[in-house]
Amino acid sequence: MQCAVSCRFWVQYAKGNYIVKWAIGIDPGFGETGMVLRRHGDDAVVEYALLARGPGEHAFPRTVALVDQVGSQLEEWISAYHIRDLDVALETPIYNANPHSFELQWRLVHAIEEWLYFCVTGMVRALWLTEVSPTTSKKLGGGRGGASKPEIAARMPVLACPPAASDSLYTVADAWAHSLSAWRKDATHIDFTHLKIGGNDDTRETT
Repeated sequence: MQCAVSCRFWVQYAKGNYIVKWAIGIDPGFGETGMVLRRHGDDAVVEYALLARGPGEHAFPRTVALVDQVGSQLEEWISAYHIRDLDVALETPIYNANPHSFELQWRLVHAIEEWLYFCVTGMVRALWLTEVSPTTSKKLGGGRGGASKPEIAARMPVLACPPAASDSLYTVADAWAHSLSAWRKDATHIDFTHLKIGGNDDTRETT
């Protein structure tokens, strides 16, 4: 079973010489993966997507299928909004006394990162990856490191067409919180563009 839900609110991007910086937050999960697109400097969600696979599948094909869905959504947004400068903020897993689950989550994260490096780098002028911890994401999205999912959802700008299920709304809110780490000077970023051509000299302008 495959399910992909995407919501487009409006299309607005700069023309001419001014380049809009874009941020994408990804909340990776085998039950449901959330993605949020927004413009740097504006907390409002431009688009979101919810991706899922059936629970009966083996971990490997589920991983491949989810990464393929993430990649297709990224390609669609890059094309639709003429994205040239992009920072993708991806949540890293946290160990919670379940080594098998922890391993699977990291497998999904690494697969998404590899797809970004090999497939997205050539589609934009500049691409960065920001790995964000759950605690940092909660601080940015919820105001404190121990913020709950409802608290983060309450602080997220109102969605024009929010998902009906509360769990899906929380997934979108988590992805939005992750996206707030993009383009920040106090975050650790990986410059995929320079890695592709040799080296990792992060010379971009951040705020």
